[in-house]
Amino acid sequence: MEHLRDDGYTPWVVERRIGPFTRDLFGCIDLLAIRGTVTLAIQVTSGDNHPARARKVMEAEHLPMMLAAGWLVEVWSYRKLASGRYARRVERINGPSINQVSSHPGQGGDLRTAGQDEPGQAAGLRAAAAQVTA
Repeated sequence: MEHLRDDGYTPWVVERRIGPFTRDLFGCIDLLAIRGTVTLAIQVTSGDNHPARARKVMEAEHLPMMLAAGWLVEVWSYRKLASGRYARRVERINGPSINQVSSHPGQGGDLRTAGQDEPGQAAGLRAAAAQVTA
């Protein structure tokens, strides 16, 4: 959440613990962050679970409505590097992905390099969102 605050967002945990289980907002969102007119919805996971969580978000029933509302939707995953630093992978479901590596142990996100989206992924999601609003 420090990364979000540093970028000017006001973050809020929207995941709920119900007994031994957690329940995500709309079945796929752990954090919401707002900055001006921007709403950022984030699913957070470990590095090994990133592909499964990205699929979970892309298959979520409410994703088209989130996109139609103009939300940015991302999956963030963290993995520890041999150097002791943490790498944060950020995959924007409706835009370009970003990979980030921390220069400080225990934190991720100081260096950014553009990543690649799967071909057609963003266009397909925008089309689905357009159907919801039509």
